[in-house]
Amino acid sequence: MDILRAKTPEMVRTELWSCLLVYNLLRESMLQAAMRSGRACRSLSLTATLQMLGNLWLANAIHNLGDDLGELFYTHQVTPKVGHRPGRNEPRANKRRPKILALMTEPRPKPTPRQAA
Repeated sequence: MDILRAKTPEMVRTELWSCLLVYNLLRESMLQAAMRSGRACRSLSLTATLQMLGNLWLANAIHNLGDDLGELFYTHQVTPKVGHRPGRNEPRANKRRPKILALMTEPRPKPTPRQAA
């Protein structure tokens, strides 16, 4: 969500709210899996949860598997464990490609009255 692609203020709000909704759904599923397994919620991986939930929705859309797949999701979601990493510095790498255009470092010249007309 580091780059908003919407152009109008209404669509920017929609994009922000949809990202917040997805984040809250991910955190809720992590909390449910942690409560079922007896582990701490902070020991679960957000990225692994996102990938597993995406695979669950895709498999359910293709095969219509239902509740059995949901139970499998909660069982296997707790397997990857994220530990406490002291001294870790984020972000570790810049993954975005640099822009071709150079940034403006000085203001544009003001148009003369003849150019403005």
